[in-house]
Amino acid sequence: MPKVPSDNSTIRRHKLAAFIDEFGNIMVKSCSTCQRHKRVCKVHLRSGKCSECLHHGQRCDVRVTQSEWDRLKADKARLRKEIKEAYEAQEAAHAAQEKAREDLWAAFAKEMRLQQQMDLLDKRAEEAIAVEEANIVELEQEELLDVSGVPEGSLGLNLALDTWSALDGLPLDFWEVPTDVFGGTAVATSGSS
Repeated sequence: MPKVPSDNSTIRRHKLAAFIDEFGNIMVKSCSTCQRHKRVCKVHLRSGKCSECLHHGQRCDVRVTQSEWDRLKADKARLRKEIKEAYEAQEAAHAAQEKAREDLWAAFAKEMRLQQQMDLLDKRAEEAIAVEEANIVELEQEELLDVSGVPEGSLGLNLALDTWSALDGLPLDFWEVPTDVFGGTAVATSGSS
């Protein structure tokens, strides 16, 4: 197999310079080359050269000062603290989410329990209505027998309740049978004067 050509040193140096330019830190005190050419001096502390000097293949005399080391240490400590706070906030959010899920299930279980109680209450109300309706029908039948004066068990009009309700509004004398003077029943004849 033929050997795959690798990037030459210039291409690799430019790639490294681009990486340092992206991820490096701007130096408080620029190297002499960047000062002379008025460039931004960005350094990745492990490289020992700024991105501009590396890109142009120039000598770099960058020196990391104590204040820059202190700044880097402070930045690292700040980021560690913020990462820890973000992690704790995430844990608190998970705990709140779990609590909310438990509250949701508890509320759902309560709703189902109350719905069962409501259904049972509705069923009892339906039964009570049916019993009361039957009692009312029985009472109406007793009241009809008392009003008609027909003793219970004797021959009388045994009509359904619907039929009785159709007779509502008739005058009371409608049911009276006319009698003649001698105590007999009068018979209406057509054409009599």
